[in-house]
Amino acid sequence: MSKSFLLVSALAFVVTAFTVLFASANPVFLGFGIITAIIGGVFAGRIWQSVVSSQKTDIITIDDMENAVIISTQDGTILDLNVVARQKFAPNGIAAPTIAELFTPLYKEGEPSQRAQETVEAVNGVPDISYSDIIHLIDGTVMKRFTHPIRDGQARIWKLHDITHQDEASQDQLLGNALLEKYAAETAEMAEQLYLTKNELEQQRDKLNLLANTDMLTGLNNRRRYLELSSNLDAEARKNTWILMLDLDHFKRVNDTYGHAMGDTVIRTFAEIITNAVGTNGFAGRLGGEEFAITIPDTTMENAQDVASFIHLETQRHLIETKVENIQFTCSIGIARMISPEETIEPALERADKALYAAKEAGRNQIKIFTSEE
Repeated sequence: MSKSFLLVSALAFVVTAFTVLFASANPVFLGFGIITAIIGGVFAGRIWQSVVSSQKTDIITIDDMENAVIISTQDGTILDLNVVARQKFAPNGIAAPTIAELFTPLYKEGEPSQRAQETVEAVNGVPDISYSDIIHLIDGTVMKRFTHPIRDGQARIWKLHDITHQDEASQDQLLGNALLEKYAAETAEMAEQLYLTKNELEQQRDKLNLLANTDMLTGLNNRRRYLELSSNLDAEARKNTWILMLDLDHFKRVNDTYGHAMGDTVIRTFAEIITNAVGTNGFAGRLGGEEFAITIPDTTMENAQDVASFIHLETQRHLIETKVENIQFTCSIGIARMISPEETIEPALERADKALYAAKEAGRNQIKIFTSEE
């Protein structure tokens, strides 16, 4: 209702009153008074109708709202609650006298409740402020609270909307995201562990293969691996494959004179000379004790002799220094060729071994090539 309408109505009442006072003395005033009274009555009726209508409108507006609504003064004194608010905050029919006293017992414990209470106190101190926040109640309800001034700043309306299901959905989504991140992290960790485990297994496998195929003292192929590699040569390679059998001369004398530790040093030194001589042209192996063998695929007799000569000369020139004296050792070598129809290395090894025996019989420290007479 506007202020101008109230002012006109009040003026009509004043005029009516004066007209009645003077009506008995003057008929003109009496007529004017009657007309003024009628007008004043109309205005008075409209004033009363507006007041009643306004009150009904407020009541209907508040009670018809689906959300909880509370009307308070600017200092927080509660004036009215709608049906939803009474059911939620005053189920026994008795509501707290102030907004602060209404909400304080209902807050869920923790830092958010402290902030919510401070918000109420701050809002009550600022008449023209509009504000909204989220509050967590002790019964598990989550509500969005919104407040703004009404009635020209003389009162304040508080609207509360239950968003528990929305909050739970949001929490579920956050939890789902957190679980996904956790599972992703765990999967990545498992993948890393599997990768490391796979690498460790491969390393262990390589180590086992090395142990199974390598002579630990010299690093050369052991007897089993050497025979396997030689027998796996294809038919074309076997046509021009040469075998060298090598043996250290008087090795027992070295062990008996200088001890087995020095004997191992001589063995390792001789293996290094063999490795340097063969290079990538073939492969070598320690067959046992001081006996070694070399396979050189796809080569000529001359090349096989060159390799044997290199080993023979390097061995003679090599000295092992000790505190007592320098040790010199020699070797004997037998050479034989693989014959194409043969599918294994053993026949060629036997021929090379016969040539080796011939070298030793001839006085050792020699190279012999197998011939049919041997």
